[in-house]
Amino acid sequence: QIQPEQFLSELRRNYRGDEGAEVFSTAWNTLMVTFSCCGVLGPEDFGNGSRFQELHPETPWPRACCVRDGLLQAGELLDWERCQERSPGYIHEQGCFATFGRTLHKYISVPGTCSLAVLGIEIFAMFFAFCLYYNFD
Repeated sequence: QIQPEQFLSELRRNYRGDEGAEVFSTAWNTLMVTFSCCGVLGPEDFGNGSRFQELHPETPWPRACCVRDGLLQAGELLDWERCQERSPGYIHEQGCFATFGRTLHKYISVPGTCSLAVLGIEIFAMFFAFCLYYNFD
């Protein structure tokens, strides 16, 4: 079972904010905007003791946590001030761990079914190859 604590400690240690150019921050920004979520468990993940709070002490959470007028990264924020005030409808309260988990659980049957189909084809091909090998003698 995957636990959120490891993701949370990595986020608090390595996430640098919206302008972070390194892969970790960019990946988290994309994840938060795409899945309309904030942090691992919620906006509190960016509080005291986090790298984000050290770099941006005046900002409670990154802009990626705020609701946008579009689904894409380029979508404009509805209202940054209301997002900072944690007004309902302007910030994503749900953490990404639960949101991503629900999405993964919803679609896990597709890759699982494909994997089983490939396994069946491989076993059939191996059986067919054995039959051909023994018929050549």
